[in-house]
Amino acid sequence: GNNLYLFVEKIPANREIILNGLIGKVKKANLLANGRILNLKQHGQSVSVNIPGDVKPDRGMVVVKLEFAGTYRVVP
Repeated sequence: GNNLYLFVEKIPANREIILNGLIGKVKKANLLANGRILNLKQHGQSVSVNIPGDVKPDRGMVVVKLEFAGTYRVVP
C-alpha cells in the first residue's frame, strides 16, 4: 500500500515527530484511533508531524498513519 504507520511510544515535549529519509509525497497524516487529521510539513526527504496537546496515548502509544500520493521509499 501507500501508507506508513508510526508507532509513537514517547511524544517529544514540542509535540513534533520528525522523520528523515522519506522519498515520496505525503498526502496526509492522521491518527489511526479516530481519523483526526494532523498538521504535517514536508521539505525534501524530511517530514514533520505535529501531535496536538490534547492527544493522549492509547494503550501506551499514539499511532499515526502517513498516506502517500504514490509509492514511497525509506532511505536508511
